[in-house]
Amino acid sequence: MPAASAFSRLISVGNEVDLAVGEIADLLVDDPKTDAILLFMETLRDGERLAHAARRAHAAGKPVIAYKLGRSEIGQELAKSHTGAIAGSDATFDAFCRRHGIARVSMFESLVDVPALLVDRPPARGKRVAVATTTGGGAAMVVDNMAMAGLDIADPPQALVDWLKPLGIAAGEGKLVDLTLAGAKPEIVAGTIERLLADDGNDAVIFVVGLLGAVQSRARRSSRC
Repeated sequence: MPAASAFSRLISVGNEVDLAVGEIADLLVDDPKTDAILLFMETLRDGERLAHAARRAHAAGKPVIAYKLGRSEIGQELAKSHTGAIAGSDATFDAFCRRHGIARVSMFESLVDVPALLVDRPPARGKRVAVATTTGGGAAMVVDNMAMAGLDIADPPQALVDWLKPLGIAAGEGKLVDLTLAGAKPEIVAGTIERLLADDGNDAVIFVVGLLGAVQSRARRSSRC
């Protein structure tokens, strides 16, 4: 799947009586039309072959992203009744993905969204993530998932705190930079992101935009046309 464009191949392996996911993934590593390999899995049948494919994909700069059914016990039972697959321990699959550099997503839709974040992008240097937002509720959902993934929220840099203060936006009292609706202006959002990206105190930056902020920004752009 080329980043942010279209699917180059859609391949179904059924219940993997002959060809398995690992073999298909291994072939896609050498496919010039494929930039990322997305896996929709019910179980892991041939871990050694998939691990080999994941290592080759990593060396080729092609991220491997997996969504697996059977996260819960009832989900495992459903997978088993559908194809006869033994889904196995979810924790075991998690460990397998971490060991072999496979990005695991928890929602099916993320298989489509995540490639654009990983293709042609350098890996993060660490676990420190700066978070800025125009909506506290939306950011709380993101921060919850970050904590569950073992990521740390980085403190906002003093340069950003000082830049926002004359604009009437208080930052630095907590780890989350909340611009609120008052700060949902293209120039403020852009300036905040630029200063976070320039900060050596974080390894990655997430900006959470609320719906009202997005609408407001679009309205401003339309008024200039």
